[in-house]
Amino acid sequence: MIKIDEKKNCCGCTACASICPKECISLVKDEEGFKYPEIDLNKCVDCGMCKRVCPVNSVFDTSETKEAYIAQLKNSNELYKSASGGIFAAIAHNVISNNGVVVGAAYDENFNVVHCIAKTEMEIYRFQGSKYVQSNLNDIFKKIKLILQTGKLVCFSGTPCQVAGLNNFLGKKYSNLITVDIVCAGVPSQNLWDKYLDYQKSKFGSNVNYVNFREKTYGYQCSTMLIKFDSGKVYSKSGRIDPMMNFFVSGIAKRPSCYECPFKGISNRSSDITLFDAWHASTLVPEFKDDRGYTSVLINTSIGKKEWETLCNNSIKSKKVEIEDIVSLDGIMINNNPKVHTHRNSFYKTLNNEGLEGCIKHYLHIGNVDYLLENIKPFLYKIGLINYTKKIKRIKKEYLSILKGEYK
Repeated sequence: MIKIDEKKNCCGCTACASICPKECISLVKDEEGFKYPEIDLNKCVDCGMCKRVCPVNSVFDTSETKEAYIAQLKNSNELYKSASGGIFAAIAHNVISNNGVVVGAAYDENFNVVHCIAKTEMEIYRFQGSKYVQSNLNDIFKKIKLILQTGKLVCFSGTPCQVAGLNNFLGKKYSNLITVDIVCAGVPSQNLWDKYLDYQKSKFGSNVNYVNFREKTYGYQCSTMLIKFDSGKVYSKSGRIDPMMNFFVSGIAKRPSCYECPFKGISNRSSDITLFDAWHASTLVPEFKDDRGYTSVLINTSIGKKEWETLCNNSIKSKKVEIEDIVSLDGIMINNNPKVHTHRNSFYKTLNNEGLEGCIKHYLHIGNVDYLLENIKPFLYKIGLINYTKKIKRIKKEYLSILKGEYK
C-alpha cells in the first residue's frame, strides 16, 4: 500500500484513491489545507495498485520530437478573458466542436477551485483565467475513463502532476485523449484561498460574485487581481499589493511537494501540449508586439501535433521558435523548482492561529513606494505612461540579451 512518510512525496493528484478497487483510500485535508491519502486498513487488501500509479514514483520520458511556438487566439473577446494568449480556450473550442468534452479547473458556486467537465461551448469560459490554488479533483479521473471508453474525445488540462496522475491511473495511452499541462510554479492551498475570500468579503461587507487572478486591467503585462461584489463594489490590485498574489509569487505558501517537483524538465513531461506565458513574445517574434497576451506552446507528442495543426489552420496565429529560446526567456519554471521560503512552515501556522490578517502583518512587506505606485497606476495607464515604460524595459532587456548572445 502507499505510505506517505514525508509530505513532499505526495502531490495530491488522487490517482491512488481513484485506482483503489476497495475504495478504501480517502484524500483528507491536513492542517494547512492540502489533501493527503488516508487508508482504511480494515478494507485494504494490500494489492499495491495505489503505489504503482503514484506519479511521484514514476519516471516519464516523452522522447518524441518537440516543437515550440508563440501563439495568440484570434478572437479578441475570448483573448481578453484568458490569462495570456487564449490557446487553451482555442483547444477547448476545437474539442467541443468535434463532439468531445473538456476537463479543467473552474470555480464552483462558493469559489472553490474544482476540476469539472464542460460539454458545451458556453461552459468553456469557466476554465479561462489562471487560478493559483490547488484544485480539487474529486473523482474526475474515474469519470474521464468512462467517457474515454465510449470513444468520445476528451481534453484534460491541469498541472504536470495532475496530468501524470491521470495517465498513470488510465494505465495506457488513449488516442481520443488530449492532455494539456501548464508550466507550474507551485500551488497554495484551498484554506489560504478561503481565508483570503473571507477577508475580502468582510472588508467590503458583501459577497463575492466574480474573481479573476489576472484581469488584463492595464494590459497583459500589468494584470491585476479583480474581485467584484454583490454590492457593486470592485477590488483591483496588482501582486505588488494584493496578499494572495503576493504570497503566491513569494513562494511562502506552496504545497511541500512543489519545492521538489519531480515533473520538471523538457523531456519529463507526460502531456501532449504544454502551455506557459510568453512575456517576451516580441523578442522572438517582432510582429507580436501588442499587449493583449501571448502563450508559449510546447508540442510534446504526435497527438499534440495533430491538435496543433488543426488550430493553426483556424483559430490562432502562431510562429515557430527555438525551444531553447522560449525556455530561456519565459520558461524558467520548466526546469526549476520554487525556492523554499524562510518562513514557509510558520506561515500556515500563523494563518491558522491569526488568520489572514496575521499573515499580512508578519509576511506582507509593502512599502510606501509600493502603495504610491499602486494608487497612481490608473492615471499612468490613462495617459499612456505604463505602456511607454513597458516598451522601454523590453527594449533595454532585448539589447542586453543581444550583447550577451542569449538569443538569435
